[in-house]
Amino acid sequence: MIKPITLIWLGFFSRIVTALFGGSPWHKQILADSYYYHWIASRAVNLGERGLDVTIVQEEANKLYAILLSTLYFLSTDLYFIGCLFSIFVWLLSAYVVKKILELLKADDKTKYLVFLFYAFLPSSILNTSAPMREAFELLFINLIIYSALRVYLNKSSLHWIYLVISCLLLGEFHRGLYAFGAVVFVMLVMSIFLRNRRSFPLIGYIFVVPIVTFLSVYLIGIFSDQVYDLDQGLYSTIVGYQEGTLAAIGRTNYESFITGVEGPLQLALFIPANLFQYLFEPMPWKISSIIDIVLTLENLLRGLLIFFCLQGLLTTDVISRRPLLFIFLAYLILETFWSFGTTNWGTASRHHVPGVALILIPGFYFYSKSFLNRKKLVQT
Repeated sequence: MIKPITLIWLGFFSRIVTALFGGSPWHKQILADSYYYHWIASRAVNLGERGLDVTIVQEEANKLYAILLSTLYFLSTDLYFIGCLFSIFVWLLSAYVVKKILELLKADDKTKYLVFLFYAFLPSSILNTSAPMREAFELLFINLIIYSALRVYLNKSSLHWIYLVISCLLLGEFHRGLYAFGAVVFVMLVMSIFLRNRRSFPLIGYIFVVPIVTFLSVYLIGIFSDQVYDLDQGLYSTIVGYQEGTLAAIGRTNYESFITGVEGPLQLALFIPANLFQYLFEPMPWKISSIIDIVLTLENLLRGLLIFFCLQGLLTTDVISRRPLLFIFLAYLILETFWSFGTTNWGTASRHHVPGVALILIPGFYFYSKSFLNRKKLVQT
């Protein structure tokens, strides 16, 4: 069996090979946004402030990723390949964090092998982490958030509270909507600490935790409304309105919600799971019309199997030992739910799946390996 470190380095070099195709027509078509960020950084280096017309680049020129890329180009040269290498080395760091997470969970060799096999070679991950885009950075900081949270929960490390907060803040700088994800993970961690080593949630926990969660929820909704989206019309109306705006741009890979037009008090309760399902599994089989669609469909099938293994494992594993894995899986569902709110295109969805890929690979293959070993023992006996 190939060692995890070997798979990581093979994934690293496969991304360098992919980056060498930068500039080819297929690369430009699939990763158009990467050329947009490259253009912003290159223009900032060569023309300075006067070259950045805010009516063209909007606020992107002042975002952390554009600033980092501009700084890199200033220190080296504004080659697209340099931007690619930047993302690739960040991906390498993210893989190292995944390795540390698996060691914390005491995963067996089979789990590590399967996790890194797909972490390194998923086509959508290779494409989106080998170009000048934010996905590699979002992937790194999401992994760091989970690692820090596990160190706090499993090892009671006070220092990792600081790392957790810093990672949450930096993640939000790469996409403002991810501030909400970091905040929810923070609240989940606080609740998990209250539940540590308990098979039931004591009444005293409700007395302290429920008011705190309620206060934080109201506070975070206010921040989310002011900084990201205006929620004055309600969450459902805001999401639908935003999605209608994205669907106005006609594209082959656009998809519309199954329950568009549903009204009434249960509209949000019905919309969220249906919208999440489409985000996770589009394109549907009857919409497949290209080789890329086939590749994405295969990735969707893998995602569905891993979700099944997670649910099966969580229902059959000891309550206390499964909590770290439940934490990771819930973080994955929350992250994907947030992404699904603003996604109506399965090409864009394939990019948004990348930052959370470790959060489904780790628990999915962990439970799959445990199930496989249990079946093997039964056969032997």
